[in-house]
Amino acid sequence: MASNNMMKQVEEAHGRERVADLLLKHIDSIEALRTLVGVSEHYEPSRHDDLWLLRFVLTHAGRSGGLKAAAKAALATLAFRKAHDLDAENFATKPEVLDVMRRFYAHASPGAVTYYAPDADRGVMIVGLLRAVDFHKIANDVTAEETLVWGRVSAEWVFRQCDEVTRRTGYLTKYARIVDMKGWGFSQLNRAFQKRQRESSKELEDFYPQMLGAVFLCHPPGWIQAVWRVWRNLMPPRFVEKIDIVSPKTNADERRRLVRFCAAESLPSLFGGPNDTWPLPQARGDAPPVSASNNAV
Repeated sequence: MASNNMMKQVEEAHGRERVADLLLKHIDSIEALRTLVGVSEHYEPSRHDDLWLLRFVLTHAGRSGGLKAAAKAALATLAFRKAHDLDAENFATKPEVLDVMRRFYAHASPGAVTYYAPDADRGVMIVGLLRAVDFHKIANDVTAEETLVWGRVSAEWVFRQCDEVTRRTGYLTKYARIVDMKGWGFSQLNRAFQKRQRESSKELEDFYPQMLGAVFLCHPPGWIQAVWRVWRNLMPPRFVEKIDIVSPKTNADERRRLVRFCAAESLPSLFGGPNDTWPLPQARGDAPPVSASNNAV
Protein backbone atom coordinates (compact mmCIF):
# COMPACT_ATOMS: atom_id res chain seq x y z
CA MET A 1 0.00 0.00 0.00
CA ALA A 2 2.85 2.39 0.87
CA SER A 3 4.39 1.77 -2.55
CA ASN A 4 1.12 2.58 -4.33
CA ASN A 5 0.69 5.80 -2.32
CA MET A 6 4.24 6.86 -3.14
CA MET A 7 3.66 6.28 -6.86
CA LYS A 8 0.48 8.34 -6.71
CA GLN A 9 2.30 11.22 -5.00
CA VAL A 10 5.11 11.16 -7.56
CA GLU A 11 2.72 11.16 -10.51
CA GLU A 12 0.65 14.02 -9.11
CA ALA A 13 3.83 15.96 -8.38
CA HIS A 14 4.41 15.98 -12.12
CA GLY A 15 1.38 18.19 -12.45
CA ARG A 16 -0.97 15.60 -13.91
CA GLU A 17 -4.59 15.56 -12.77
CA ARG A 18 -6.54 12.42 -12.02
CA VAL A 19 -9.00 11.63 -14.80
CA ALA A 20 -11.54 10.25 -12.33
CA ASP A 21 -11.60 13.56 -10.43
CA LEU A 22 -11.96 15.56 -13.65
CA LEU A 23 -14.80 13.37 -14.91
CA LEU A 24 -16.66 13.75 -11.61
CA LYS A 25 -16.17 17.52 -11.58
CA HIS A 26 -17.37 18.02 -15.16
CA ILE A 27 -19.97 15.24 -15.43
CA ASP A 28 -22.87 17.60 -16.22
CA SER A 29 -20.96 19.37 -19.01
CA ILE A 30 -19.83 16.04 -20.44
CA GLU A 31 -23.40 14.74 -20.59
CA ALA A 32 -24.61 17.96 -22.20
CA LEU A 33 -21.80 17.81 -24.75
CA ARG A 34 -22.59 14.17 -25.52
CA THR A 35 -26.14 15.19 -26.43
CA LEU A 36 -24.92 17.94 -28.76
CA VAL A 37 -22.22 15.81 -30.43
CA GLY A 38 -24.36 12.68 -30.65
CA VAL A 39 -26.24 14.11 -33.65
CA SER A 40 -23.17 13.63 -35.87
CA GLU A 41 -23.16 10.65 -38.20
CA HIS A 42 -19.47 10.19 -37.30
CA TYR A 43 -20.10 9.94 -33.55
CA GLU A 44 -19.36 6.50 -32.05
CA PRO A 45 -20.14 6.14 -28.31
CA SER A 46 -17.42 3.55 -27.73
CA ARG A 47 -14.73 5.62 -29.42
CA HIS A 48 -15.87 9.10 -28.39
CA ASP A 49 -16.33 8.32 -24.71
CA ASP A 50 -16.26 10.42 -21.53
CA LEU A 51 -12.50 11.03 -21.71
CA TRP A 52 -12.70 12.12 -25.35
CA LEU A 53 -15.50 14.56 -24.51
CA LEU A 54 -13.71 15.74 -21.36
CA ARG A 55 -10.81 17.12 -23.40
CA PHE A 56 -13.15 19.52 -25.21
CA VAL A 57 -14.94 20.50 -22.01
CA LEU A 58 -11.65 21.35 -20.27
CA THR A 59 -10.36 23.37 -23.21
CA HIS A 60 -13.46 25.53 -23.55
CA ALA A 61 -14.57 25.76 -19.91
CA GLY A 62 -14.56 29.37 -18.76
CA ARG A 63 -14.07 30.68 -22.30
CA SER A 64 -16.51 32.64 -24.39
CA GLY A 65 -19.18 30.32 -25.74
CA GLY A 66 -18.35 27.55 -23.26
CA LEU A 67 -20.33 24.42 -24.09
CA LYS A 68 -21.38 25.71 -27.51
CA ALA A 69 -17.72 26.26 -28.46
CA ALA A 70 -16.80 22.81 -27.16
CA ALA A 71 -19.54 21.23 -29.27
CA LYS A 72 -18.48 23.13 -32.37
CA ALA A 73 -14.87 21.98 -31.92
CA ALA A 74 -15.87 18.38 -31.22
CA LEU A 75 -18.16 18.19 -34.27
CA ALA A 76 -15.46 19.72 -36.46
CA THR A 77 -12.99 17.16 -35.09
CA LEU A 78 -15.28 14.26 -35.99
CA ALA A 79 -15.55 15.55 -39.57
CA PHE A 80 -11.80 16.20 -39.74
CA ARG A 81 -10.90 12.70 -38.57
CA LYS A 82 -13.31 11.16 -41.06
CA ALA A 83 -12.03 13.27 -43.95
CA HIS A 84 -8.42 12.21 -43.31
CA ASP A 85 -9.15 8.63 -42.20
CA LEU A 86 -7.35 9.21 -38.91
CA ASP A 87 -9.05 6.33 -37.12
CA ALA A 88 -7.46 3.83 -39.50
CA GLU A 89 -4.71 1.65 -38.07
CA ASN A 90 -2.46 2.47 -41.04
CA PHE A 91 -2.98 6.24 -40.86
CA ALA A 92 0.79 6.83 -40.77
CA THR A 93 1.96 4.17 -43.22
CA LYS A 94 0.07 5.04 -46.37
CA PRO A 95 2.48 5.49 -49.31
CA GLU A 96 1.64 9.16 -49.85
CA VAL A 97 2.17 9.89 -46.15
CA LEU A 98 5.48 8.02 -46.06
CA ASP A 99 6.66 10.02 -49.04
CA VAL A 100 5.91 13.34 -47.32
CA MET A 101 7.57 12.30 -44.07
CA ARG A 102 10.69 11.06 -45.84
CA ARG A 103 11.10 14.28 -47.80
CA PHE A 104 10.49 16.41 -44.72
CA TYR A 105 13.11 14.67 -42.58
CA ALA A 106 15.58 14.30 -45.45
CA HIS A 107 16.62 17.87 -44.70
CA ALA A 108 17.36 17.28 -41.02
CA SER A 109 20.51 15.78 -39.54
CA PRO A 110 20.38 12.64 -37.34
CA GLY A 111 19.19 13.69 -33.90
CA ALA A 112 17.56 16.87 -35.19
CA VAL A 113 14.04 15.70 -34.32
CA THR A 114 13.19 12.89 -31.92
CA TYR A 115 9.89 11.67 -30.52
CA TYR A 116 11.36 10.79 -27.14
CA ALA A 117 9.51 8.79 -24.47
CA PRO A 118 11.90 7.10 -22.03
CA ASP A 119 9.17 6.44 -19.45
CA ALA A 120 6.25 4.22 -20.48
CA ASP A 121 4.02 5.94 -17.91
CA ARG A 122 4.71 9.49 -19.08
CA GLY A 123 3.93 11.43 -22.23
CA VAL A 124 6.03 12.10 -25.31
CA MET A 125 8.71 14.77 -25.58
CA ILE A 126 9.40 16.07 -29.07
CA VAL A 127 13.05 17.12 -28.91
CA GLY A 128 14.35 19.34 -31.70
CA LEU A 129 17.64 21.03 -32.61
CA LEU A 130 16.85 24.00 -34.84
CA ARG A 131 20.44 24.34 -36.07
CA ALA A 132 20.28 20.80 -37.48
CA VAL A 133 17.24 21.42 -39.71
CA ASP A 134 17.44 23.11 -43.13
CA PHE A 135 14.12 24.94 -43.27
CA HIS A 136 14.95 26.51 -46.64
CA LYS A 137 15.26 23.09 -48.28
CA ILE A 138 12.11 21.83 -46.56
CA ALA A 139 10.18 24.84 -47.87
CA ASN A 140 11.39 24.06 -51.40
CA ASP A 141 10.75 20.32 -51.23
CA VAL A 142 7.52 20.12 -49.19
CA THR A 143 4.38 21.97 -50.29
CA ALA A 144 1.95 23.81 -48.02
CA GLU A 145 -0.55 20.95 -48.27
CA GLU A 146 2.16 18.41 -47.50
CA THR A 147 3.15 20.44 -44.45
CA LEU A 148 -0.41 19.95 -43.23
CA VAL A 149 -0.03 16.19 -43.81
CA TRP A 150 3.17 16.17 -41.76
CA GLY A 151 1.44 18.10 -38.98
CA ARG A 152 -1.59 15.78 -38.94
CA VAL A 153 0.49 12.59 -38.81
CA SER A 154 2.73 13.90 -36.03
CA ALA A 155 -0.21 15.20 -33.98
CA GLU A 156 -2.19 11.99 -34.36
CA TRP A 157 0.74 9.81 -33.33
CA VAL A 158 1.40 11.94 -30.23
CA PHE A 159 -2.30 11.89 -29.37
CA ARG A 160 -2.43 8.10 -29.52
CA GLN A 161 0.61 7.77 -27.28
CA CYS A 162 -0.65 10.24 -24.66
CA ASP A 163 -4.19 8.88 -24.76
CA GLU A 164 -2.93 5.34 -24.14
CA VAL A 165 -0.89 6.51 -21.12
CA THR A 166 -3.82 8.54 -19.82
CA ARG A 167 -6.18 5.57 -19.95
CA ARG A 168 -3.67 3.14 -18.45
CA THR A 169 -2.39 5.33 -15.59
CA GLY A 170 -5.55 7.31 -14.87
CA TYR A 171 -3.72 10.65 -15.11
CA LEU A 172 -4.35 13.22 -17.85
CA THR A 173 -1.09 13.01 -19.78
CA LYS A 174 0.23 15.68 -22.15
CA TYR A 175 3.31 16.06 -24.30
CA ALA A 176 6.05 18.68 -24.37
CA ARG A 177 8.19 20.20 -27.10
CA ILE A 178 11.79 20.91 -26.20
CA VAL A 179 13.58 23.02 -28.77
CA ASP A 180 17.30 23.71 -28.50
CA MET A 181 18.06 27.09 -30.10
CA LYS A 182 21.78 27.20 -29.40
CA GLY A 183 23.77 28.06 -32.53
CA TRP A 184 20.65 28.88 -34.53
CA GLY A 185 21.08 31.91 -36.75
CA PHE A 186 18.57 34.43 -38.04
CA SER A 187 19.56 33.47 -41.61
CA GLN A 188 18.12 29.99 -41.02
CA LEU A 189 14.60 31.37 -40.71
CA ASN A 190 12.37 30.68 -43.69
CA ARG A 191 9.23 32.76 -43.88
CA ALA A 192 7.41 30.39 -46.22
CA PHE A 193 7.94 27.47 -43.87
CA GLN A 194 7.01 29.51 -40.80
CA LYS A 195 3.76 30.57 -42.48
CA ARG A 196 2.92 26.97 -43.36
CA GLN A 197 3.71 25.78 -39.86
CA ARG A 198 1.47 28.47 -38.36
CA GLU A 199 -1.35 27.38 -40.65
CA SER A 200 -0.83 23.75 -39.64
CA SER A 201 -0.89 24.68 -35.93
CA LYS A 202 -4.04 26.71 -36.42
CA GLU A 203 -5.74 23.82 -38.23
CA LEU A 204 -4.87 21.37 -35.48
CA GLU A 205 -5.53 23.65 -32.51
CA ASP A 206 -9.14 22.56 -31.93
CA PHE A 207 -8.75 18.97 -33.14
CA TYR A 208 -6.31 17.83 -30.43
CA PRO A 209 -7.44 19.54 -27.18
CA GLN A 210 -5.62 19.09 -23.87
CA MET A 211 -2.57 17.57 -25.53
CA LEU A 212 0.21 20.19 -25.42
CA GLY A 213 1.65 20.66 -21.96
CA ALA A 214 4.46 23.09 -22.70
CA VAL A 215 6.90 24.34 -25.33
CA PHE A 216 10.40 24.95 -23.99
CA LEU A 217 12.62 27.19 -26.10
CA CYS A 218 16.05 26.39 -24.70
CA HIS A 219 19.27 28.41 -24.83
CA PRO A 220 17.85 31.13 -27.14
CA PRO A 221 20.20 33.55 -28.92
CA GLY A 222 19.89 37.18 -27.89
CA TRP A 223 17.94 38.25 -30.95
CA ILE A 224 15.13 35.73 -30.36
CA GLN A 225 13.34 38.01 -27.89
CA ALA A 226 12.67 40.58 -30.63
CA VAL A 227 11.54 37.90 -33.06
CA TRP A 228 9.31 36.33 -30.43
CA ARG A 229 7.46 39.59 -29.90
CA VAL A 230 6.41 39.35 -33.56
CA TRP A 231 5.77 35.60 -33.64
CA ARG A 232 3.59 35.56 -30.54
CA ASN A 233 1.04 37.76 -32.32
CA LEU A 234 0.84 35.28 -35.21
CA MET A 235 0.45 32.06 -33.23
CA PRO A 236 -2.78 30.65 -31.67
CA PRO A 237 -3.23 32.19 -28.18
CA ARG A 238 -3.58 28.79 -26.49
CA PHE A 239 -0.22 27.83 -27.98
CA VAL A 240 1.52 31.07 -26.99
CA GLU A 241 0.52 30.81 -23.32
CA LYS A 242 2.33 27.47 -23.03
CA ILE A 243 5.70 28.73 -24.29
CA ASP A 244 8.54 28.93 -21.80
CA ILE A 245 11.96 30.39 -22.75
CA VAL A 246 14.58 28.68 -20.57
CA SER A 247 18.29 27.86 -20.21
CA PRO A 248 18.18 24.45 -18.47
CA LYS A 249 21.85 23.69 -19.08
CA THR A 250 22.92 26.45 -16.69
CA ASN A 251 19.80 27.21 -14.65
CA ALA A 252 18.71 24.49 -12.19
CA ASP A 253 15.30 26.07 -11.50
CA GLU A 254 14.48 26.22 -15.21
CA ARG A 255 15.79 22.68 -15.70
CA ARG A 256 13.32 21.42 -13.09
CA ARG A 257 10.47 22.70 -15.25
CA LEU A 258 11.47 20.15 -17.92
CA VAL A 259 11.43 17.33 -15.35
CA ARG A 260 7.64 17.66 -15.19
CA PHE A 261 7.64 15.81 -18.50
CA CYS A 262 10.71 13.60 -18.21
CA ALA A 263 12.27 11.71 -15.29
CA ALA A 264 15.42 13.53 -14.13
CA GLU A 265 17.67 10.57 -14.96
CA SER A 266 16.39 10.50 -18.55
CA LEU A 267 16.87 14.19 -19.27
CA PRO A 268 19.47 14.60 -22.07
CA SER A 269 22.78 16.21 -21.07
CA LEU A 270 22.09 18.82 -23.75
CA PHE A 271 19.47 20.21 -21.34
CA GLY A 272 21.44 19.72 -18.13
CA GLY A 273 20.50 16.10 -17.41
CA PRO A 274 22.71 13.00 -16.97
CA ASN A 275 21.68 11.17 -20.18
CA ASP A 276 24.62 11.35 -22.62
CA THR A 277 23.00 9.14 -25.27
CA TRP A 278 22.81 10.88 -28.64
CA PRO A 279 20.98 10.68 -30.94
CA LEU A 280 18.18 9.94 -28.50
CA PRO A 281 16.38 6.62 -28.94
CA GLN A 282 13.11 6.76 -30.83
CA ALA A 283 9.88 6.70 -28.83
CA ARG A 284 7.95 3.56 -27.98
CA GLY A 285 5.28 2.12 -30.20
CA ASP A 286 4.57 2.84 -33.84
CA ALA A 287 6.75 5.93 -34.06
CA PRO A 288 6.11 8.43 -36.85
CA PRO A 289 7.12 6.73 -40.10
CA VAL A 290 10.33 8.70 -40.60
CA SER A 291 12.19 10.63 -37.94
CA ALA A 292 15.40 12.59 -38.06
CA SER A 293 16.45 10.68 -34.96
CA ASN A 294 17.56 7.79 -37.11
CA ASN A 295 16.19 8.48 -40.61
CA ALA A 296 14.63 5.02 -40.62
CA VAL A 297 11.16 3.79 -41.51
